[in-house]
Amino acid sequence: MLQQSPTLLTSPFEALHTPRLFDSAVEAICGLLQMTYYKINRYPNTINAMIQQVMALGPVYSQALGGGEETAEKAFGLARVFCTLSECYIDLILESVEGASVVQMMVLVASNAESRTCEMTFNFWHDLLDRLLRDRDQGARRSSGPEIDEQYTGPLREHFQQLIQHLTQHITYTDDSEPFDLLDDENDHTHFRKSAAYLIKRVSVLLGPMAVMFQIVDLYQEVLTHALEACGAASNGSAAWRQLEAVLYVSANVLQKVNSREELVIPDLLSVVRSLLDTSQVNGDGISVIPSPIRSSSLLVLANVAHWLRTHSQYTSTVISMACAHMQIMPSVCTAAVGAFVRVSRPCSREVLPSLDQIIGSTMQHFDTFAVTKTLSRDDVNDLYGALGYLLADVKPANHVTQRVALIIQPVLVAIDQSLPTGAQANNASSTSPNVGFLLDRITFVFKELKNLRWQEPSDTVGAGTGLIAGQQRAPANMHPCKQIVQQMWPNLERIYTVYQAHEPTIEKWTRCLKAVILCLGAESSVELVQPLVTCLVAGYTRYMHSPLAYLAVQVVRLYSPMPECYEGLSQILFAYVTPTLALLQPADTSTNAPGHPEDPLNTTKDPFNTHPDVVEDFFRLMMEYLTTMPVFFLTSQVASPVFLCAINALHGYHDDGLSTTSYFLRDLLSKCTSGKRLEERAAILGPIHALVQQHGQVLCNTVINAIGGSVPLRHLDKVAFVLYDLRCVCSSGQSPGPGSTGELVTKEHLSAWLENSLNAIPAHLVSETYKREFMLRVFSSPDERALDEAAYRFAQQFEGENKLIA
Repeated sequence: MLQQSPTLLTSPFEALHTPRLFDSAVEAICGLLQMTYYKINRYPNTINAMIQQVMALGPVYSQALGGGEETAEKAFGLARVFCTLSECYIDLILESVEGASVVQMMVLVASNAESRTCEMTFNFWHDLLDRLLRDRDQGARRSSGPEIDEQYTGPLREHFQQLIQHLTQHITYTDDSEPFDLLDDENDHTHFRKSAAYLIKRVSVLLGPMAVMFQIVDLYQEVLTHALEACGAASNGSAAWRQLEAVLYVSANVLQKVNSREELVIPDLLSVVRSLLDTSQVNGDGISVIPSPIRSSSLLVLANVAHWLRTHSQYTSTVISMACAHMQIMPSVCTAAVGAFVRVSRPCSREVLPSLDQIIGSTMQHFDTFAVTKTLSRDDVNDLYGALGYLLADVKPANHVTQRVALIIQPVLVAIDQSLPTGAQANNASSTSPNVGFLLDRITFVFKELKNLRWQEPSDTVGAGTGLIAGQQRAPANMHPCKQIVQQMWPNLERIYTVYQAHEPTIEKWTRCLKAVILCLGAESSVELVQPLVTCLVAGYTRYMHSPLAYLAVQVVRLYSPMPECYEGLSQILFAYVTPTLALLQPADTSTNAPGHPEDPLNTTKDPFNTHPDVVEDFFRLMMEYLTTMPVFFLTSQVASPVFLCAINALHGYHDDGLSTTSYFLRDLLSKCTSGKRLEERAAILGPIHALVQQHGQVLCNTVINAIGGSVPLRHLDKVAFVLYDLRCVCSSGQSPGPGSTGELVTKEHLSAWLENSLNAIPAHLVSETYKREFMLRVFSSPDERALDEAAYRFAQQFEGENKLIA
């Protein structure tokens, strides 16, 4: 149609010159460009004509840019046309002689004074960078040398340099943002600054980070060299301050990509930042003369040179001291200061350790003030505690850690104690307190890092700068350094559980905290916590069935299962979790679980497995942990049979996670007959597994055929087929159940009879006898699980549409 009616191409461009038709013309042109996007090869002449007409609008756009507010909307509309063209035909443009002209036009659009117009070009720039970086990487694999970079960046280098300059101007705080103060995270300009800075960082990957840094230094040499002299005497909201902040913000983002061995630019930039972060720069009223945005961007520079400080450790102590000073006395930039401390402390932990005592003391002294004034987000608080825990894990000897951990944890315990209700409210099981959950997070992040503490080292190898704090008592050599702290914590943790046991969000925080604590101490050091933990887990799950409690139970079983003295407690957890879960997941009538039953044999209308998918996932993850870590104990217990039957009934569920966990449990159980590292263990579990299969094999085959017949989505059919394959392996193993076993050896004949019963129950009008026999043959002849999966998929195709067994 476009080729037959040339006026369809020319009319919209002519209408652009009519003010009342301008908006409609812009929509029409953008629509034409997008409509022909997928037909480049069919209409090359038409598309080239459109490109030329769009590029002819360049002078019109330049004129609209110079017209001020009166022509701002016209410039925005033309910018939409240029952006649509460049995005739709980027590949065609790059291959044509007009490519450089289009890129230059996009640079002009990015220079528009309005941020919204500049932001429209970001998709094009990212697409262009994706292609250039991909081509460069592919070329680098074929050859090497600086000519590779020049080949892909040379023709467009100047345009990218202009783009960086324009973006830096856009990042600058606008004049109407008086006073010159930090912007809120929800502010539109904050979002634009982050997007623009990310684009500059990607450009630096293409051009080279140091090349971009040299460009910034060349353009803003005077601003950086005379930072304090040029800006200090100016008003707080002056243009000089704003320009300096933009330069620092852009530099901070580019520095993330700088090689750690670079020796140029960064030392001079750190010198400027050190001057700007001088806390003595105050006026006569004691107020800082350096605006908060300047300090925030300066701290961002420090955070992003963390990788560079690894090879330039002489700057680390200065950087850490500046970050800590601003955490203490500059609440407005506390977030940026915490970010700098966290980013630098991890890669440079060795250089930070000598001043760790001072850092912990000063940080804990001022931290509550910052938390109360809400200058820190919860994530920032957690990151700070995690960084302190990371540093403590590197302290040597490890028995010097106890007092330092106490200095961090004690204020948290005091805050928890103050947050817990007293009197009659203490016995109210429906109490809620979000503050308690946030405090538990702090403990969690500390102990997650302390898990890496190597505390069995000799106590006479004292490292530099890790001497004892005055009045510190060393922990015994055979005791975990954190055990004393945990003993002090436990009454508070127990009270939290007692008060908030009905509040699942708080219980989730509590379980995460307990997991971090017991993994930090290890099984032997935390064995005293097993019985109190068992009491909480049993009572809580029996009453409320909270998912986080099942999550913690998995960790408890995994950690303490190698210790025979803990078996009694672990058995209490097993029975306490099995009883209410089986009652909840019990189908209305499992006796009719046969294919083709006319009255919905699997009760899919009120199916508990699909109604409670989270319970199914949590429960069988816990059962799988028992099966993995305590197989003999689990398989010989009285709960093995009902749990196995429950897993079979859950195999037809349509929720992804629940079905996956159930199939993994069944596969793990069945595969233990044919695999296992310890022969004596395998001999002990063969009898119980054969007995389970003998008892429930028919039900399992019925459920598998029902699943293939439509109760399970086709995307999950492989999980069911793999279970059937493992069942076949059990029946084909030929291994005796073992001496003293009362169970009968399950053979191929048993499986053949079960499958034949299940297939015969399928109504004849759904599947012919030929397909039934073919599927039966494929079950026993498939060489691997994938082949059986393919056979199940082909068989499932017979039940498409109205032929499903389960409607």
